[in-house]
Order: sequence, then structure tokens, then C-alpha cells
Amino acid sequence: MCKKWLLVLFCFFSCATPLHGGVQAKDPPWVLGPMVPPPVELKGSEESQLWQNYMVEKEGLARMPNRKHLLTWEALGFFVSLPQTKTARIDSRLKKDPEYCFALPRVADFLKDRAYELRRDLPGVHFEVSSAVRDEDRQKKIRRAGNWNAASVSGPKASSHLTGATIDITKKKMSKAQIEWWRKKLLYYETLRMIEATEEFNQAVFHIMVFGSYKRMHPDDPEDEVAKKVTKKKKGK
Repeated sequence: MCKKWLLVLFCFFSCATPLHGGVQAKDPPWVLGPMVPPPVELKGSEESQLWQNYMVEKEGLARMPNRKHLLTWEALGFFVSLPQTKTARIDSRLKKDPEYCFALPRVADFLKDRAYELRRDLPGVHFEVSSAVRDEDRQKKIRRAGNWNAASVSGPKASSHLTGATIDITKKKMSKAQIEWWRKKLLYYETLRMIEATEEFNQAVFHIMVFGSYKRMHPDDPEDEVAKKVTKKKKGK
């Protein structure tokens, strides 16, 4: 227990932002007046980027500066493993870097709920998460590799992936019916202001930031037990 709290204190004082789950008393300094949510749409925009970073500050989310902090957050349980079931899967390329197959618990809940609904509405299909939490070094590497859609690591347009609140779901293996299903779902939850989503075409992904207001909707999903067994098996290796 003492070791755990020492790690918490270390991360608190060495990170520029507070522990996730905290609430900022003031708006971020780059916000002049009340921040208005962007229109409910999946089109990428400057307003969408600013809104994501506004929510990062309002929810007190911490950005991961490097791999060391990322691993510490995972060890402390602030991040959880992405669900792995027949319906919710992880892209094989992302699996090669297991330390990046994590996200905030709210994101895992969102994915589990969508897996339940997708299995109900379109039986036999699945989706794959192609990106989840990142640290600054990984984000810079992505930009250097030529993905100029990747946001910066600081400022009012910084990537929300650094907080663990955001995932990308690849569209590459989806049918038209699946893509349309996701569009409707994402617009619905944007309307409720539980997420902020963008449909990207250069990278062919749905970029989704899940806010703290999101709560699990299908807690009795039998596939949860499958996900738990996969997670335990990974930890036992």
C-alpha cells in the first residue's frame, strides 16, 4: 500500500497536469469566456479539437509525458486493458505494443457497450481498436512517420490520446452497414455530450473521446467474462 501511494505522489509532482478524475476550478487560460460545445457532427474541425482539450482540463485528466509515466498509471490501475472478445478486438499492429493497449475505465465501458449493441444489431461482425492511450514520445513518432492528422503534444489542440480517454476504431474492414451503424451511434452519444467523435478518412478511423459523464449501459453482457479471462491470461504470462 505504501509503495502504491509513493508512486501516486511521484506522478502527481512530476506531471504537469493533475491526476485524472480531478476537477479544475478554472477554465484553461486559452479559453476566453464560456466554451460552447461544437455542432453535433463527425466532421473534424478546430472547434472539435478545442472542445476535447477543454474537457481534458475541466475533467483534470493527466497527459502521459513518457513511457515511464504510462506504465506507472497502468500499474496503479488508472488505466485498464482494452476489452478483447469476439466482438471487441484490438488491431494486430497495436497488439505488438501491449503497453499501449490500455485506456481509462470509461473507454473500456464504452467499447463493451458498443460490442453488446453491435452483436445484437449486426450479428457475426466485430470491430477493432487501432489506437488507444499514447505518451508524448509515441505521438511525436506518429507525426514524424508522416501522419499529419496526428495532433501535437501540447497547447489547445493537443492530442487527447495522451490522456487515455480516446481511442481510434478502424473502418478498414467494415461494411457500409457497419460504418453507418457507427455513425448513428456516435452522433447519438455526441448529442448527449458523452463523447466527442470524428470520422477520419485519410487514416480511415473513428476517433472517439469518451467523457466522464459516460456510464456503463449493459453491465450484464456475457462477453464480459470472456474479456476478464483474456486479461487474466495476459497478466499470468
